[in-house]
Amino acid sequence: DAPAAALYFGCAACARQLLAAEGRARYAWAGALSGMFALGLATKYSLIAALGLVPLGFAVDAWRSGRRAQLPWCLGAAAVGGVLGGAFAWGLPPDPSAYWSGVRLVGHNHRAQGYAFYAFGELFHGREPLYFARALLVKISTGALVALACAAGNLLLRRLGRVPGAGAHALGWLPPLGYYGLMAGFAPAIGVRYVLPVLPFLLLAAGAGCAACMRSWRARWLLAAVCALQLYGLVVALRASPLAYFNGFFCFTGDVPPCLDDSNVDWGQALPQLEAARALRYADAEPRIFYFGSSPPQAYVRGAQVAHPAELLQPMAAVYAVSLHVLARAPEASWVRRSAPREIVGGSYALFDLRAAAR
Repeated sequence: DAPAAALYFGCAACARQLLAAEGRARYAWAGALSGMFALGLATKYSLIAALGLVPLGFAVDAWRSGRRAQLPWCLGAAAVGGVLGGAFAWGLPPDPSAYWSGVRLVGHNHRAQGYAFYAFGELFHGREPLYFARALLVKISTGALVALACAAGNLLLRRLGRVPGAGAHALGWLPPLGYYGLMAGFAPAIGVRYVLPVLPFLLLAAGAGCAACMRSWRARWLLAAVCALQLYGLVVALRASPLAYFNGFFCFTGDVPPCLDDSNVDWGQALPQLEAARALRYADAEPRIFYFGSSPPQAYVRGAQVAHPAELLQPMAAVYAVSLHVLARAPEASWVRRSAPREIVGGSYALFDLRAAAR
């Protein structure tokens, strides 16, 4: 997901350079753009969207700047990159049909029939167009949110004619908006990784907003205070909250269940932390675990057993570690909904000691 974000942004950046290139430089930037397309397609199926969205943004910028003669260069680079991407992914000779079948298979797997997604205290089915925007809003760091607010304010002042500045390039806003629309329509509502390719464009806008603020000495001091606040926030963020990497705005992360339940930590990566807690405070217990992972918990937690779903209604006399992913979906009649956990381990597992209380 992270390389896909970098390569998608690289496509837009190379296209921007190609738009301004002259002479032999056009060959160099067209080749670089083809390489970005090819590597992007071979990295993640959803980056097939780059073959349409980046040339579309290029066409808008070429029309506005009067450089329409550059458009064939971009289209040629997209065509070459698309063929090479299929070759890198499936070998030679290139087989576009196999690649397209893979794209369709991914879409089929993501159209979960009856799967319940969870966000902000609610379970829902199907698509939620604003889910990814809300998820980004609670997961982007505090400093980045402030910088984005600066960018929005700077854009508004430009529109009002209060500050000088050129309009935004289509290659800066059309690819991320188009990509977000595709993901909102077809990707499952699980975390922010499906919209990570949008994030570099947001950070670029944030940087532009901060650069505009640096023209004012008052704004410089404000940004310095925000940086200090951000550092303080990082220091205290590792408190006992379900998911420590939330920024804390728009969603209180101390709640159980949390505002989102989409973490890899929740799906198994926090098992070593769970073992450390067991060895320290429950050394004589063999914990029973509810979680959404696929790794056998015994490989990490000594004596651990995967709990049966029926135990959500009829628990044994044992120490239970309940993944927040499962906790969010537990039946209303479950004991986990009526009991407060003793602690939350690894930002993911709610621990309950029922050795004396369970019947």
